[in-house]
Amino acid sequence: MLNAIKFRIYPNAQQKELISKHFGCSRVVYNYFLDYRQKQYAKGVKETYFTMQKVLTQIKRQENTIISMNAILKVCKWR
Repeated sequence: MLNAIKFRIYPNAQQKELISKHFGCSRVVYNYFLDYRQKQYAKGVKETYFTMQKVLTQIKRQENTIISMNAILKVCKWR
């Protein structure tokens, strides 16, 4: 049996901005790794979770905004 729980939130302007940044960061990271995996697959290389974590570490060093976002933890959590 599957159950669902729905929540309704009413964020203020500052919270809306923060939520927007988190979703944007998650989108960028997801799309980057989707493209990365497709290119590696076309080359015939099978990427592992650990090699992709190394790439993520390199990205975090380049992008300061991504470091501050909790979205990366959420993306990695559901690998």
